[in-house]
Amino acid sequence: MQASVEFELDSADAVVSQILREGIAFDGVVAASDIIVLGALKSVQRSGRSVPGDISVVGYDDMLLSRLSSPKLTTFRQDVPGAGRLLVATLFEPGRRETSALLPTELVVRESRAALTQSDRFSAFDSSARKTGIVD
Repeated sequence: MQASVEFELDSADAVVSQILREGIAFDGVVAASDIIVLGALKSVQRSGRSVPGDISVVGYDDMLLSRLSSPKLTTFRQDVPGAGRLLVATLFEPGRRETSALLPTELVVRESRAALTQSDRFSAFDSSARKTGIVD
């Protein structure tokens, strides 16, 4: 299942609350940002469900709030300085014409996801992408 939300906490909270009210069964939320997944976490906890006991949540960004939430968020860390360097090089280096690039990410495993086996941990990744899992 896929749900569209704005990149803000309240939007995710509202959408996940609606899904829970409708009784749609799910066991995890993977979001495009830690802010979005914090909204989902808020909604899940308010409903009386447990994270990660009933529903796992995983974000993207590894922002400071991901380490301060309860439970601490499992998230994907991206190389923001590296992405910035690539963007500047693409814009300002003469003759450089990259339209897209695949940059590495790291899965930062914390408290907001149910236990996974090592083989489960990377089963959703494309084998050509860098597969780095770290425990924080």
